Amino acid sequence: MDSRLTRRIAQYVGIGAAVIVPALVVAQQATNPPTTNFAAGELLRASDIDQLRDALVEAIGRINALEAGQTGPLRKSNVYLAPEAIVPNAINDIVSATSSCTNGADLLVDCSCYGRSTAGTDATNSTSMDLRQVRSRNNASAGVNSACSCTGRNSGSNPDAVLIAQATCLRIQ
Repeated sequence: MDSRLTRRIAQYVGIGAAVIVPALVVAQQATNPPTTNFAAGELLRASDIDQLRDALVEAIGRINALEAGQTGPLRKSNVYLAPEAIVPNAINDIVSATSSCTNGADLLVDCSCYGRSTAGTDATNSTSMDLRQVRSRNNASAGVNSACSCTGRNSGSNPDAVLIAQATCLRIQ
């Protein structure tokens, strides 16, 4: 057999595999139902990409409406503090606290988390709080409010500590 023919056949087989393998992967993803949570090393399905694209389009639409002034004027008086979420946190306990904006259309502009002692008149940030996670979440979905979530561990010696989550929100009219 001619060596040029052998190389050419190997080349065609390689090109065919490069086309067929991704097509099989896409076909396999399209037949399986999409997952709602993404895990490390997991393949994204076509429906997952569509869902992400739709959320991005919706968020860009909200931003464009804000920039165009279609939502009404944005004033400093529209900025408000959501009610604090205060969760008791005993020594070495890990707890979570969430403070949410009061309206689903409002935007979260700041998220703060801290520990505080409740003993006596000491209302200062004097507690050793190991913040494990601080998450801010702006939602465009109807019925879901933007929120500030905190997870922390009382790493000090204060048995009367509390974990506090505080959301600062912008009222969109």
